[in-house]
Amino acid sequence: MDQFINVFGEFNNSEEEREYLENAWNKDSFYTRYSYLTCCILMLFAGLFADYQRTFFYGSPNILTALRVGLVAYGLYFVYSWRNKGYSEKVEVHLFYIKLLSVIIVAALTFMVQGRSSTLLAGVMIMTTSFYVMLPGRLKCIIWNCVLLFLVFLTVPLLHPEADLANHGYRVFILVSLNIVLFAFRSMFNRAWRLFHISNRRLAEMNKTKDDVISTIAHDLKSPLQVIMSSAQAVTRSNRELSTERIQSYQNRILKAARKTDNLLRDLLSWAITSNESLGYDPKDTNIKPTIEKAIEFATELAQTKELDIDVDLEDYVLNHDSVMIETCIRNIISNAIKFTPEGGKINVKGQHDENGYQIEVVDQGEGVPDVVINGLASGNTFHVKQGTKGEKGTGIGLKLVHSFLEKHNAKLLIENLPDCGSRVTLNLPLA
Repeated sequence: MDQFINVFGEFNNSEEEREYLENAWNKDSFYTRYSYLTCCILMLFAGLFADYQRTFFYGSPNILTALRVGLVAYGLYFVYSWRNKGYSEKVEVHLFYIKLLSVIIVAALTFMVQGRSSTLLAGVMIMTTSFYVMLPGRLKCIIWNCVLLFLVFLTVPLLHPEADLANHGYRVFILVSLNIVLFAFRSMFNRAWRLFHISNRRLAEMNKTKDDVISTIAHDLKSPLQVIMSSAQAVTRSNRELSTERIQSYQNRILKAARKTDNLLRDLLSWAITSNESLGYDPKDTNIKPTIEKAIEFATELAQTKELDIDVDLEDYVLNHDSVMIETCIRNIISNAIKFTPEGGKINVKGQHDENGYQIEVVDQGEGVPDVVINGLASGNTFHVKQGTKGEKGTGIGLKLVHSFLEKHNAKLLIENLPDCGSRVTLNLPLA
C-alpha cells in the first residue's frame, strides 16, 4: 500500500486523497477549526508580551499588533463560517492563508528588528513546530510557508553590516535541523493515518462481504437441502407405491439440488482460500487446455438441463498458471453464460495463444451484461445477484472469485455486449 503514498505521506491519487480529507474533516472539524484559532490567539499574546520589548530599526510594534489582530479575526471567521459545512477545497485554501499570514507577520518582525531579537529564533521554531505537528492541513501547502519563513530568517540579518554571522549561522543550522526532523515526523504521521484509513475501508468491505456470504449461505444452502431431504423422504416412504417415472423425477430433483449445493460450496471454499494469503496460489508450467476442458465438463451437465450446446475450440499451450484458480474462473464465466442463455441456445468457448499469452473467449446468446455487473467485476467490490432465464439465482461470490484470481495472475477480463444479442467474455492470461 505504501506505493500509493508520496513523500509527503499523502495519496498520489487526488480522488483518494480527497476522500481521506473528507473523512478526516467529518471527524476532526471541531479540532481543526479551533486549533487554528488557538494558534492565532497565542501569536497575538506573544506579540503583546514581546514586541514592545524589542528594538525596532523600521516601523513600530503597533504595525505588528494590527497584523496579529487581523490574524485572530481571520481565525474567528474561519471557525464561524465552517462550523456546519462539509469539506471542500476551500478549507485547504483557508488553512493555507492563515499560515501564510502568520509567516508574513514573522517575516515582517524579522525585517523590522533586522534579525537581532534574542527571542526570534524561539518564535520561528515554535511556529514551524505548530505548522508541521499540531495544525492539520496538507504538508505540501505547509512547506511553502515554512520555506518562505526560513528564507526571510536566513537573508535579512545578512543585509546588516554588523550582523553576528557566526551566531546567525548556528541559529540557521538549528532551524534547518528542526525542519528536517519535523518533516520526516509529519510525513510518517500522515502515512500512518492514511494506511489506517485504507485498512478501515478494506475491513468494512470484508465485513460487508462476510455478511453477504452468510446471508447467501443461509438462503442458498437451506433451499437445496430441503429439496434433497423432502425428495429422499418421499422416495423412502413410498418407494413401492411410486412409478419408475416418479422415482426418476425425485432423483433428478435430488441430483439438481446436490449440484447446486456442490457448486456453492466450491465457490465458498475457493473464496476462503483467496482470503488467506498463505494458501491458494500455486502456479505451474502446464498445458492450459485440460484446465479449460475440466471447467467445461463440470458446466456441461448444467447446460444439458437447459438443452444448451457448448461448442469448444481449444489450442494446446503450456502456460504458467494455477490450474485450480483458472478452472474456477472459467467455470464461473461459463456458468453465468448458461444461466443467462435461453433454452435451446448455444455457447461458444474458444482458446488460442499468441505472442502475449493465451486468450479464452466465451460467447453466449443471452440478454447481455448490465453495466453494474461489468463495473462490479472490474472493481471487485460489487456483490451483484441476478436471476437467470429460468429463475436461477446466483450467489455473487463467483464474480469476486474471478476478480481475485485474475489479480493473482495479472490477467485481464474484457466483457462486451454483442450488437444483436448475447455477450463476449474474453480472459487474457499473460506470459509469466
